[in-house]
Amino acid sequence: MTRVRQRLLTWVSGLSLRWRLSLLSLGLFAVLLGSVMMVLTVAEREVLLRNEALGLRGNAAAALETGDPVTLFPVARGSVPPPIGPATDGVTRVAQHIGQLKSVGVHIALLSPTGTVLASSPLGQARADGGKLGIIVARPQPAAVPASLMRNALTSAAERVPYSVLSGADGSSQLVVLVPLQQDSHTVAVLQLNASTAPIDLTVGTTRLIMLAGLLVALVVAIALTRQLFTAALRPLSEMERASERIAEGDLTLRLAEPPSHDEIGRLARSFNSMVSQLEASFARQERFVADVSHELRTPLTALGGSLEMLMLGADAGDPGTRQRLLRTMYAETSRMNRLVRDLLTLSRLDEGTVALQLSSVALGPLCAEVLDQVRPLAEARVLIAQVTPASLAVRADGDRLRQVLLNLLDNAIRATAPDGHITLDAAAMADKPGIILRVTDDGAGIPAEALPHVFERFYRADESRSRDPGRNSGSGLGLSICRGLIEAHGGTITASSGPDAGTTISILLPQ
Repeated sequence: MTRVRQRLLTWVSGLSLRWRLSLLSLGLFAVLLGSVMMVLTVAEREVLLRNEALGLRGNAAAALETGDPVTLFPVARGSVPPPIGPATDGVTRVAQHIGQLKSVGVHIALLSPTGTVLASSPLGQARADGGKLGIIVARPQPAAVPASLMRNALTSAAERVPYSVLSGADGSSQLVVLVPLQQDSHTVAVLQLNASTAPIDLTVGTTRLIMLAGLLVALVVAIALTRQLFTAALRPLSEMERASERIAEGDLTLRLAEPPSHDEIGRLARSFNSMVSQLEASFARQERFVADVSHELRTPLTALGGSLEMLMLGADAGDPGTRQRLLRTMYAETSRMNRLVRDLLTLSRLDEGTVALQLSSVALGPLCAEVLDQVRPLAEARVLIAQVTPASLAVRADGDRLRQVLLNLLDNAIRATAPDGHITLDAAAMADKPGIILRVTDDGAGIPAEALPHVFERFYRADESRSRDPGRNSGSGLGLSICRGLIEAHGGTITASSGPDAGTTISILLPQ
């Protein structure tokens, strides 16, 4: 059994999604219709049995009202005769009436309240047509009445019809109806009516065949419809498959036609297009990143190569000053490459989320004074100002990383500020919510409006004539990207505001 199940699962898993959905829906449809068919046929059989029981009881009631003299059924040898009197007359009339109206397939017996058979119709055969056509039908052999059914018949209300389906002595299915006979409010006998359920079973069987044929027709129609419906519904998935193959070949400009519906297929198509757009942007950033790194490394490597070549050719002519100048140039370019590699490693760790922060309470007053002292030799004649309000202001952060951010921002501000300019580093508590705000402000040339949205991108540089001191070496264009990554790792935000000839302000918001 397990092997058959495994083979079936293997076969189903090999089918296309359209066929699997079709088989699943058709199976559920067949189970649903089959269940409805079973319920309807069971209900039909119960209704037919109850109607048959009501008909037998109605015939018995009609027989009780007639006054025609009849002869009692012969009493079986050894049984007790029925009581003589009005009750006996009523019983004989019931037997005669039912024998006349429903003799075919009906067996009649007279029972005492304790279940003893007092009289019964002969077994043998009966004429279904009264002898005119010669149709002979055998009466069923009587079924034994359980004591529970007898008690139910004696205690049920008059409007109820106690009946049951039992197996007769010959194995046939019989409808058994018990009719209590009363005299002076006392039950003197019980009339047992046994009718074969074969006609009812034939009717129910015919109904089942009709329903089964209808079920087969419905399944054929459902197969034709569901295949078309699933084909139309899954067409976006087929298009997605083809698009994925083309995207895997490198065509990142491809997009799916998004269906107007907002169902799962529509949302999947929109998510797919969004994913491809992000992939395209990611690959574009990666290509630009590789190109920028190559460009940044080419300059120092060219300078190093040229200096080494000059030394190898003896261009210094034994002059110690010339040799020292070439060595200083080589050292500066090596330091530049070292800074670039270090910055790239920091960005890589930020992207991977592996930068470990050593959080502690950092007093901003001493920190701001310390970073200003570090950059003061680079500021030359520029005026550096530190403002911390209140003086005891502190924030929970990694002191080393926060110092790295402020040094980067101050270095950029010095580059963008004229020699006689002013640079301010201020820190204050936020008034509307818990947290602090750090600002680095300069009065330099500012950043053009078209460049402002890109200043935190890697390797992005604004126009050097407006944003840098031409006398100093340019940076790698990674400083602001590193600042943003470190601040976001603290759960904060960093923004820039500037305008032409209006200076630049970099604002940092940190939770407290």
